[in-house]
Amino acid sequence: MDIIKISKIVSGKLYNISGSKLTVEDVVINSREAAPGKLFVPLKGKNTDGHFYIEEAFSKGAPCSLVDESFFRMAGAAILRYAATNRASFIVVSDTLSALQSIAEFYMSHINAPLRIGVSGSNGKTTTKEMLASVIKQEIGAIAYTKGNLNSEIGLPLSVLRMPKKSKCLILEMGVDHPGEMDRLVKIVRPNLAVITGIGTAHLGAFGTRENIALEKKKIFSYFGSSSTGLIPEDEDMFDLLKEGCSGNISKYGFLSTKGLQAWKDDGLNGVSLVWEGLEIRIPVPGRHIVKNALGVIKMAKTIGLSNKNIAAGLSEYRPLFGRWQVVKGDITVILDCYNSNPDSLKASLSTFSDIKSNVRKKIVVIGDMLELGDGEDRFHQEIGEYVSSLDIDVFIFVGQRMRLAFEKMGDTNMCFHFDSAEEARKTLEDISSSGDVILCKGSRAMELERTVKNIVEGAVNA
Repeated sequence: MDIIKISKIVSGKLYNISGSKLTVEDVVINSREAAPGKLFVPLKGKNTDGHFYIEEAFSKGAPCSLVDESFFRMAGAAILRYAATNRASFIVVSDTLSALQSIAEFYMSHINAPLRIGVSGSNGKTTTKEMLASVIKQEIGAIAYTKGNLNSEIGLPLSVLRMPKKSKCLILEMGVDHPGEMDRLVKIVRPNLAVITGIGTAHLGAFGTRENIALEKKKIFSYFGSSSTGLIPEDEDMFDLLKEGCSGNISKYGFLSTKGLQAWKDDGLNGVSLVWEGLEIRIPVPGRHIVKNALGVIKMAKTIGLSNKNIAAGLSEYRPLFGRWQVVKGDITVILDCYNSNPDSLKASLSTFSDIKSNVRKKIVVIGDMLELGDGEDRFHQEIGEYVSSLDIDVFIFVGQRMRLAFEKMGDTNMCFHFDSAEEARKTLEDISSSGDVILCKGSRAMELERTVKNIVEGAVNA
């Protein structure tokens, strides 16, 4: 993309140092990824400011950087010096994040994909997105979809900018953790198809109520026309609120609303199997919630006209990403479900884990803090302590300051432990686990619960 064009898109002032390259092919926000051909976009974070790494980005060959005008007023002489030394350019803008989003919006407007599918929800959106991609690519070769978890006001623009312009179908995960974020995301994507996987309590601290979360997520339907389709789970108690005032066809999916489901079975650590329209489908992740996600994918796939054969093949080929009920089999089997956690997803994981019956010597669960729950934080953690006491699980290890409240609700038992960090919990977990055991790790990403099973997982992989 031409740097002069970018400066106009972002309404910025271009400082073009003589001899600098005038085009870029990629965008990065981490100076460690800076290289020739990559535009560097420094962002202000909670702990640091990317502007302090502009010199590093230029030294690694980045031909251009965006610069926030407030930072330029403070350190303009230094930035001019960095640019001159490295023969680089920079564009001064009012806000680098908004500029990144404007670049992505412009780029998206030049992708003529007839199918633009948005996926949002408190739980299951990454799984649903990955399942959709696995299914749709069976029949439509030129698809592009969010890689990993690039679904935020920062991640989504980066994901968009790496999508081929010749794509026929785009699948974009759209996550929100504060009010107003969906407005920015939907303006970039403008989906004409969408799935909301449900309204839970994730990020409740920022929104205050589930109703406010629903109002934010329903904005994914904002650019719908009369031929657009939006899907919402049949058991979602806020269905009417989500549908109210929306254009297009807003309908339900699930065990009763997705046609063709004949039977399904939870096969424990081997996942689930279902019979749909006479076709047997095996998915290597256990739990009723996985079947529910699959039924949403089936209904969306039928909406866009895919064949039953390709739908079944795509679901069978789905594999979970890191930390999303990722089963690592070995002498001791480990289930990593530690990418994120909130009361709804934690209870679902614990319930699924509790229901595992076959070929298990001892079931051990490592439960980490749930973050961003706001004023109800203490109550939600106490409720987990009450909830798990009736489950068919042998050992409980609670990790984090907040999970002490759940631990205290469990009462006095020899098979219940508490530690402040994942690293502290590791040795005890290794001491009490033995051949034939299954370990579930579930907690918010910041808790890094995978640290507790690092040695066990490495042993399984190297066996």
